[in-house]
Formats: sequence, C-alpha cells, structure tokens
Amino acid sequence: MRIHHILSLFLSSSLLSCAVAQKSEPVSWSIPVEDFRNAMIVPVQIEDRTYRFFFDTGAPGAINVSRTLADKLDLPLTRTTHTSDMLGNRLEVNEYEIPQLQIAHQTFRDVTALAVPAEAPLPDGVDGILGKDLFKKGTLVLDFPGNTLSYSEDDRTSDKDSYIPFTYTEGHITVPLSIDQQEVAAHLDSGNISGFALPEDFARETGLDQLPGREITAQIASGPFTLKIVQLPQPACVAGYCFQERSALIPAPANYAGIGAQALKNSSVTIDFPGQLLAFD
Repeated sequence: MRIHHILSLFLSSSLLSCAVAQKSEPVSWSIPVEDFRNAMIVPVQIEDRTYRFFFDTGAPGAINVSRTLADKLDLPLTRTTHTSDMLGNRLEVNEYEIPQLQIAHQTFRDVTALAVPAEAPLPDGVDGILGKDLFKKGTLVLDFPGNTLSYSEDDRTSDKDSYIPFTYTEGHITVPLSIDQQEVAAHLDSGNISGFALPEDFARETGLDQLPGREITAQIASGPFTLKIVQLPQPACVAGYCFQERSALIPAPANYAGIGAQALKNSSVTIDFPGQLLAFD
C-alpha cells in the first residue's frame, strides 16, 4: 500500500512537471522592415522563400497575394468571392489557401488569402499585402521611425489609461480625427502612402475644399480618380496627439477620412487588438 502511494505521488509529480515544461511561452517578436514610400514592407516566408509584403492596416482580411505569386506557389483555389474598392465598387477576386507562412519565428497555418485585383496592380517587387487580421490575438507595434514591426500575445501593455479606444467600421480601425476643433471618423490606413484623406462632405463643411492645391490622378481598382492635395492650416489630431504631417487628399476616394503612412512616418503606433486600444508615440 505504501509503495503504491509513493508511486502515485511520483507519477503525479512527473506529469505535473511535464505539463509545466510543455507550456508554451507567449508569442513575442520584433523584426526590421523596409521603408517603401513611407509604408512598411514586411518579409514573409512561404515555402522557405522570403517575399515582400506591404503592411496595410486598412486591407481586408489577413493577406492579399498578387496573381503572379499565387500562380508561382500554385496555391489551391478555394472559391471566387467579392470584395470592394475604395469607392465601394464590387470586384470579383479569387480566394486561396496558404498552407503555411512565417513572419519572424511565428508560423501561421491554413491562411485564407485574397488575390489582389488585377485593376489595382502592386508596384514592381511587391508580392502582396499583409493585413491586420493575423494579429488580432495580441498587440502590434508599428515603429515607423525605427523601421520595425513588433508583435506580442503577452498582455503586458503598460499605462493603458493613456491609450485611445478605437472601434471597427466595416472592419477598419476607426478613431476620431480632429482638425481645427472639427471632428471626423478616420480609418488607420498604413497602406495609403499619402498623409490624410478627407471625405468630400467634411471638406466642404469645414471650407477645406477651398484651399489651394495640386490636382493628381490616383489609380484605384475601379479606375482613375481625380483629387487634390492641400496643406492643412491646422494640425490634425487624435485625442490630443497631433501629427506633424499637414498634407491631405480631398476628396477621399471613399466616404471616410484616412490616416495614411505619410502622416504616421514620425510615429510609433501601438494597437492592442483584444482591448481595442490605440496609442501614438
């Protein structure tokens, strides 16, 4: 009886030690990124090769791949689905499954990927667009001045009282953007290489549409779109954090404001997805 009792204690202790040993550490990593016209290019490994992806907080889903890359990797086509461009125009795209990809030392499996619409091709040398949905279990830090991207699923975010709550609007991270005490809902859009984008109604109501500027033609998925670049007379701010950048596109290609990569280039942006909190530094 005593031997049996001692053996039971030994086995219980061994199993407990084994369980503790097998407990995985929280995911945490930081990698250097490439500056491409103020936007971030992130190295993504697929099938032991490294590819270059835009990091776009405004992109739909987890990842978007060029058709060239989809064909090269012979990705399995799961279905044909629909997405929309910045004007809300409906676009038909292929949906694929990537069996495995790696960012830093973190592996993601069975990742759904959308094809980048042929109407809006990526710049040469860019293989796809990395969206925010891969990182919704943790906290992401986009350090634009330091050219680093960091991610952690260990909830050690300090001083959360200084963070700004954000909401989701049609899947987009949305915060109140203030210009000269006038407020407009704005999406965090790190894939847009411009400064700010302001919707036509807001620009008209605030008189910003009357500012002198330079007309440009932008190419979006549904075709060319003419807009004007102006310099804001007052800084644009989010909850007391004011951006150095003053350039803005009017009207925005969509009916919402946007905070683009050029506005973020001097900032480190922390996004706590589970807590829906945001911080600029």
